[in-house]
Amino acid sequence: MSMHNYANYADVVEESFVKEVVGEELDVLINFLDESDISMEYFTNATKFEDLLELGLEQEKTKQLEKLWKILQRKFKERTGLSLELGFHEAEGRGDEINGYFWCVDGVYEHTSAGKKYKDKIERRNWVTFG
Repeated sequence: MSMHNYANYADVVEESFVKEVVGEELDVLINFLDESDISMEYFTNATKFEDLLELGLEQEKTKQLEKLWKILQRKFKERTGLSLELGFHEAEGRGDEINGYFWCVDGVYEHTSAGKKYKDKIERRNWVTFG
């Protein structure tokens, strides 16, 4: 297989906006991560919740973390009409618009009423991956 650069984009929102919409749920999630000694970067970079077991996080705590994440996503969707996700990208000095973890939303550019309502809170950013 040959190696290529691939363009990526995400409709990024600031963490302050996430906090504005689901502050209580975000605080609960962050406190749980802190108590479990898991950084937001590691949580975001994990490809699935089972990856957290490698850190020694007990299976019951992993299930609880997944539950807290789904509650946060559901409440965000209920309150905005937008789907909320976390992403991670390491820019490696390439000048990408994304470096580290980021909050992003879906359902923005299909001209939905939710996307129009929050268009001033959302910024599309780009980065390149090689692989």
